[in-house]
Amino acid sequence: MVPDTALASRENGLLPPNYGQARRQQPADGPSKQLRVREMLSYLGVALPVHIGATARLIALQCTLRSTPQGYVRIPGGLLRGMRLDDAAYARQDLEDAGWLHVFPRWPQARQQGLTAQLLDATVWSQAPGRLARARAADWALRVCSTPQLRGLEVTPRLLGLTLTAYAEGENPRTCIEAEALTRTCALDATDHSRVLDLLLCTGFLSSWSCDPHTGDLEWSN
Repeated sequence: MVPDTALASRENGLLPPNYGQARRQQPADGPSKQLRVREMLSYLGVALPVHIGATARLIALQCTLRSTPQGYVRIPGGLLRGMRLDDAAYARQDLEDAGWLHVFPRWPQARQQGLTAQLLDATVWSQAPGRLARARAADWALRVCSTPQLRGLEVTPRLLGLTLTAYAEGENPRTCIEAEALTRTCALDATDHSRVLDLLLCTGFLSSWSCDPHTGDLEWSN
C-alpha cells in the first residue's frame, strides 16, 4: 500500500514521475547509488524553495540519504567539516526556516560536533529504499564532490558537478538535461550557469557543453 503522502507527492511533482517504476526495474538490492542520488536531487529541486542555496542543498541531500525510517538523522561533525561547506550553520537555519527539517537544540559548546535533526517531509524517507543502501549513495555523493577536479572549487560548482554525474547516462559520451531543471536543482541563477559550466571545463571535469536555444536542453560530455 502506498501512503497518501507519496501519492500526494507524485501528484504535486515532488518526486520524479518514474520514481516507483525505476525502483521496480532495479535488482533486489534496489537502484544504483547514482540513481538514488539523482532521485533525491530531483526531489530537492522541487521540494526546497528557490532561495535555498547550494550549501543547504548538499546538507539536505546527505540528510535524505542518511535518515532513519522515522526521518531522524545524525550527521557527524567530521563529515560536515569534510564537506568543506560555506556558512553551514546559516544553511541549516535556512532549511529549518523553510519547514523542511527540525534541528534539535544542542549545548553551545557541542554545536560543532554535528547535526541532529528530523526531516519534516515524510514523503521522502517513508518511500526511500533501505537505509544501508541510501548511506552508500550518500558516500558516493561525497566521493564525487571530492574528485580532484571538484574538491578545490566553491560549493555551487561542486553541486553542479555532482548533479551532472548523477544524471550521466552510463557509457554515453554525451548526456542531455533540461537547463531549467539543472538551474533549479543546483540553485543557480539562470544567467550564471554558463559561468559555472565554463569553470568545470577549466578544471577538466567537463570536456564540452552546449545549450540548445530552441529546446532549452543542455548537453555535456565528461
